[in-house]
Amino acid sequence: DSGSSLHMTADATHHVSCQPVWPPLSIIIANGAVLPFSSRGLIQTSHLHVPDVAYIPKLSMNLISAGQLTSHGCRVTFDEPVCYVHSRLTGTLLGFGRRRRGVYVLDYLHVPRAPTPSSPVASSLCLSSVGFSQWHHPLGHLSVPRLVSRMPSSA
Repeated sequence: DSGSSLHMTADATHHVSCQPVWPPLSIIIANGAVLPFSSRGLIQTSHLHVPDVAYIPKLSMNLISAGQLTSHGCRVTFDEPVCYVHSRLTGTLLGFGRRRRGVYVLDYLHVPRAPTPSSPVASSLCLSSVGFSQWHHPLGHLSVPRLVSRMPSSA
């Protein structure tokens, strides 16, 4: 998700090395609901290895943050039918997903544990590689006309 600020899951079964977050934090989801979370950890399965995932029990779906991936040294590329996650350092393919019913669903993702310094250029790639309306509006975010109407006239 390009609009998500962190990786999130409601499924604790694959969380390993989960650490408490103190004080507990909250996120605001697309419908405006506030969901608390109090732990983060590594998600590990045969298809996933994703560090620093927030456990949010009331979440309705798992989300991977494109911004958090870029902070971990990844390059995220969205194309019409697929998305790719590569290492910025080596170019190695780390993840792959397919577009299903308007969202990208990952088939696998293996993110390195240690984050690397984030790059503003790399962070902007994940947002400019796919059309704004393709990722923004289906997630329940404001439409372009509503966003424009909220911008200061000097912007």
